Amino acid sequence: SNVNIETGHAITVDLSVLPNSISINFGGILSINNSGQIGTSATAVQSITVDGSFNIPVTIGSLTPWIKVNNLLVSNGGVFTNATTSMSSANITVTNFTVNANGTYNHDAISSIVSGSTSDFPGTLSRSLASTSTVNITKWAQTGNTPLQSLPAITYGHLVINITGQTYNGSWNQAGAITSLNSLIIQGTGGYEFRVFSNGSGGSLNVSSD
Repeated sequence: SNVNIETGHAITVDLSVLPNSISINFGGILSINNSGQIGTSATAVQSITVDGSFNIPVTIGSLTPWIKVNNLLVSNGGVFTNATTSMSSANITVTNFTVNANGTYNHDAISSIVSGSTSDFPGTLSRSLASTSTVNITKWAQTGNTPLQSLPAITYGHLVINITGQTYNGSWNQAGAITSLNSLIIQGTGGYEFRVFSNGSGGSLNVSSD
């Protein structure tokens, strides 16, 4: 079956569902609460296409995985927000993650691992971000700890680091994982530095815009 969420409609998933595909039209909203599940441990939803908004809330559900999808596409104007406080690829499993031009991914998720994990970023097999896509990172490791794991080593569009509501216990070192992007905006770092490279190490960062 194929689920289509029309413009102006807001749907909350509060039980286990297994459609073949989900399409969220511009102006449509899909959310999931802590009693819902999209996909099952045995079978993934083939695709979720976001032209509107797809929201994962703070409290993760008791069903595992909470979300399992083969292909998650955030289209032009679409917004995907992940705000769970217990993020792991076992809880939210996205095999192929794509953000098209002018699409937005908001990573407001706190890792289930103390120091954060690169695998918290969607896409266990592939990650593709268009040059004019936007990734907002507002949470990562657990509060009061040092974020030891970098962001994934992929090409970013507009990358915004704005750690809010968290105070870390050390610098967030990317150790050269970020090498190419359209723009980099640093607005909040959790109290310590956001380092692109380790102290004393060389490297290059290709920024094509500002």
